Amino acid sequence: MNKQFIPRSPVPSSENWNNVSADSNITHIFRFSHGLTGTDPWADWFYPTAIGYIFAFLLISTFIRRISLLLFTSLRHVSTAGHAHHDQQIWSKNMFPFYSTLKKRLLDAPLFKHRHNDEFHLTKRISFGTLPTRNHTLILTIYMLWNLAFCLALPWTGERGHAIIAALRGRTGVLATFNLIPSILFATRNNPLVWLLNVNYDTFMLFHRWITRLATTEAIIHTICWLVNTYYAANWAGVRYSLDSAVSYRVAAVATCLLIFIVLQAWSPVRRAFYDTFVTFHRIAVYGALLCIYLHLYYHKLGQIPFMYAIFGILGFDHLVRIWGIFAYNFSFRGRHLTRLTVEALPGNVSKVTISLAKSWKARPGAIVHVYIPSLALWTSHPFSVAWYNNSGTLLRTGSEFFPATPDSNLSETTTAYSASVYSVNTQSEKNDIEVMAKPIRHENASKRVSTITLLVHARNGMTRKLYNRAKWHDATLSSPHYTTFGTIESPYSWSSRETRTSFDSYGTILLFAGGIGITGVLHQILQIASRARHEQNSARKVVLTWAVGSVEALGWVDEWVEEILYVAREVARLELLVQVFVNERGVRKRDVEGGKEEVSMPGWVHDARVKVEYRRCEVEGVVGDIFERRVGAMVVGVCGPGKLADGVRKAIRARMGQGSIDLVEEGFSY
Repeated sequence: MNKQFIPRSPVPSSENWNNVSADSNITHIFRFSHGLTGTDPWADWFYPTAIGYIFAFLLISTFIRRISLLLFTSLRHVSTAGHAHHDQQIWSKNMFPFYSTLKKRLLDAPLFKHRHNDEFHLTKRISFGTLPTRNHTLILTIYMLWNLAFCLALPWTGERGHAIIAALRGRTGVLATFNLIPSILFATRNNPLVWLLNVNYDTFMLFHRWITRLATTEAIIHTICWLVNTYYAANWAGVRYSLDSAVSYRVAAVATCLLIFIVLQAWSPVRRAFYDTFVTFHRIAVYGALLCIYLHLYYHKLGQIPFMYAIFGILGFDHLVRIWGIFAYNFSFRGRHLTRLTVEALPGNVSKVTISLAKSWKARPGAIVHVYIPSLALWTSHPFSVAWYNNSGTLLRTGSEFFPATPDSNLSETTTAYSASVYSVNTQSEKNDIEVMAKPIRHENASKRVSTITLLVHARNGMTRKLYNRAKWHDATLSSPHYTTFGTIESPYSWSSRETRTSFDSYGTILLFAGGIGITGVLHQILQIASRARHEQNSARKVVLTWAVGSVEALGWVDEWVEEILYVAREVARLELLVQVFVNERGVRKRDVEGGKEEVSMPGWVHDARVKVEYRRCEVEGVVGDIFERRVGAMVVGVCGPGKLADGVRKAIRARMGQGSIDLVEEGFSY
């Protein structure tokens, strides 16, 4: 039988519940459930401040590391740019054994043996996510242990029992609110720490997820402590009375439920399987939880309200920058232009999306854009790496020549188009006889402004599948190879590109791995390297692109772009460029292709002397080992591809970190 609630001392009215100040030392039966009775206000302010100092220490340490590396690479760049091979040999050695060991054992090491980016799968469609690196695990563990220690630093020597529970309630509530500040900051697309600390966006998203889980756990403990003391005062009838009488308790309960929902919904299998739905409900839940937390603090007049002001300021700044980016590139009121998207279905479930911007866009190799397509997804955007960009549209092919899509008179001085230049392949027996009909005359500038960008989008679920299916339908039903629609992009982000990382300019040997659609993350990087080498602006002497694909038809995705890279590299006598393609397709064998037994359409660029196509699985260890032995100067290895490929590259690099100067760069492949 439930005990009937009979107040044993005066109980505040509904109005008093909602307006009593936090420092009121009330004496009614709910004194340990409300206000600051039993809590330690000084400690509740001291410990969040201590966490703030811990954050500041981590940020300053990371910034000092970034500046130190920047100075070192700048010195290496100045001493090697435009110099001969032998002048770079000293930089190929391991100059800092301690730092190399630190990278091998901690900074670049996976948590356990080799697995980091390769996801744990329950089924082909259900993934449990990835493991953090040792460095990330160490940081998160220390941070969580500090939070645990602060939660347990309670006044144990004073009144025990419900006073301790009240103190824990206050401490966890303060820490949960404070932890929402870095959680929200790390999740914003315009997080200034990305470029300030030279840390990629994926790392901040990892911290965002774990700090959100920590804050949610503290919010749950905060709620349980209130529930225990309230239940002790008057059983469930008292709990019900408190919720009915106080708006602040009701919104606090809603906030806790929303935080739990956010954590469960953001679980990797749910997030990946229903991305569009996840984004919509995630945003609604986040804004709802923040509003409820603010109301909870406001009604009780608690001192943590400035924390919420900081959170709202971060979100407001991020949204203003995003809105500005959308209007800056997608609407031209003077010319009455809107951004238009031309979508073409390519073999291999890939859509080629050419975006004609209403205004010029600052080109950045490796940049990422968020694309809104209202006809497919009304208010959600999707991130894609920019495969290619120029100021004159894509290069169009006529016969055996490539030429710009718009007249040269429309081009700026920094984007003068190529004169017609092409490989001429006349007959089957003359495939290896490549004729350059004209020299490229364009100089690629990484900071130029362009009006056309191109994406390659692999069709999975949701919007990307709708995009491909519609282009496929137009091709089959309307006999149109593409269709056009309106859309917008958010301003370019460089979450994991060389804009936010140490430049490639100081490395003599550059090895880039790409897996499947990951080729989009490295194409313009190579073009920029070749262009800067042509003008002796970098130290590059050996550049190797290794691309692992699942079928021959994937080679056609990047046909004209690889042609252009080869054109530019041909003009640089000191640059050795090699393109290795590994085709892992069971139905195609090299002897069948060469013998004409299978009708396989091969792009012209694969017959260049600098291109090597092999029909087997890419052996990462062998590729890295071969290039490392023949390296010139310092070596960097970049990878943009599936988790298994990235982990294989990481393993091969770590094995050689003590043998010479070699660095690892991972480009973002998933979101």
